[in-house]
Amino acid sequence: MHGGLRRKRWLFWGERLHRHSGVKELIQRGLAVPISHASGIVGIGRAAEDDYRRRFPKLRHFCIPYHCDLSAFFSVRRCHQTGGPMTFFFCGQMIRRKGVDLLLLAFDRLVASGHDARLLLVGREAELPNFVARVGPAARARIRYEGFQPPERLPEYFGKSDVFVLPSRHDGWGVVINQALAAGLPIITSDAVGAGLDLVESGSNGMCVVANDVDALYSAMETFALNPEIIRQWGERSRERARDLTPEAGAEKWVRVFDSFQGHAA
Repeated sequence: MHGGLRRKRWLFWGERLHRHSGVKELIQRGLAVPISHASGIVGIGRAAEDDYRRRFPKLRHFCIPYHCDLSAFFSVRRCHQTGGPMTFFFCGQMIRRKGVDLLLLAFDRLVASGHDARLLLVGREAELPNFVARVGPAARARIRYEGFQPPERLPEYFGKSDVFVLPSRHDGWGVVINQALAAGLPIITSDAVGAGLDLVESGSNGMCVVANDVDALYSAMETFALNPEIIRQWGERSRERARDLTPEAGAEKWVRVFDSFQGHAA
């Protein structure tokens, strides 16, 4: 692959690396030298752009996150009913990196505090049985696990939910945030999620909490439980933010990047 790039202009497009990754790790993965020979680096999100700018300061840098077809999620109709349990929703692998263990512990505390809430989980089971074993029977009875679902069915589950939660310990981006925005959901995410840093504004369309902090996650979930009236307004703001994440919007950003190289030497 490296030989095929010689004497050609090319761009590296990548997610933010794990915060503990260093140049030594890039070298071990065979990435450091190839990246340094690129014409420029396009970070998937602002955090990625800043990270690569620090690692490779001599290159040109740009920011283009993931864009995808969100039409099915824009079509989700929100039914904001007063009363009844509030449904928090997670979609992804049930693994520690995604913070599912933290989510269950925070939800357990929420139920123990007397809040009428439900937790809907969709994704591969992985470590879920171990995580569920750590919560009390009251919370366990309010958790609904739907297993892995094909992409075409995901909008259905977003439509059944009130608040989307992605408390990852690390996520280079997290396309489920794009989907949750388009579905009109307010979002709770961590500061270790690239998409959360770019697309979730605390107090406007969701909350961004410190990663690996159960107390902060519980507090954010309780804020919604105590103030259900904010869900509709924050969800509408989420949907507006998603309008810049369509494939068409992404293509325009790439065209601007390519145009910026016109007249520049290789």
